[in-house]
Amino acid sequence: KGAKMKSTELAPRYVTLDEASKYLRLSRDSVRRMIRRNELSAIKIGRNIRIEIDSLESVGNPISRLNQRE
Repeated sequence: KGAKMKSTELAPRYVTLDEASKYLRLSRDSVRRMIRRNELSAIKIGRNIRIEIDSLESVGNPISRLNQRE
């Protein structure tokens, strides 16, 4: 039987460095650089880094914006 989330449980707001790098299809080092440049919102819990999910979804420039530079 699969575990179901109760309505009182909160959905996770943060993902691990590995999960973020897989989502963005970037290396762990690239994700760390993005955190240092404040391109991603992250927190540190002990020695562990957690990246805010909302910042993953808003990272990058739309393709149409990139084309305007040319």
